[in-house]
Amino acid sequence: MTDRTDEIVNLYTFTAGDHLFAVKASDIKEVKDDTEVTGITPVFHAADYVEGYINLRGEINLVLDLRKMIGCDNPQKNRRDLILFKEELGPTFGVLVDHAEEIINVHPEMIEEWHEQQENEQNPSCNRFTYAICKTDEQLISILDPTRFLPESVSAQ
Repeated sequence: MTDRTDEIVNLYTFTAGDHLFAVKASDIKEVKDDTEVTGITPVFHAADYVEGYINLRGEINLVLDLRKMIGCDNPQKNRRDLILFKEELGPTFGVLVDHAEEIINVHPEMIEEWHEQQENEQNPSCNRFTYAICKTDEQLISILDPTRFLPESVSAQ
């Protein structure tokens, strides 16, 4: 039997606004830097955080803007990386972030479960996407659940 403290959790970190976030690296299909994120077709009458659709190698992907989803003021347009998630999480989709950072390896004891009744005073809009907090020596990282990014009507399809 493996000791739980020996297990390492791989998290992919990224920024949106002044906030540092992460998702499980195993949930990511691929990451595109801002030079590869072109040709997003807008969806009219969609929620403001829906940027549109992008065709990547013949596959159509829904593109969401994480800054708008968490209520960041003044969405930046100067650099926008795209994180695409695996199909197992729902329809093919990705989120635009300010900067895709790196994969970090953390021990499970550094991760604390997040309960919806807890308050994130710095950014209350990200509460609905957060399922855990990672406490490193330098900072706190909100770990997001990508399945919560999609509206129920889309994720149920």
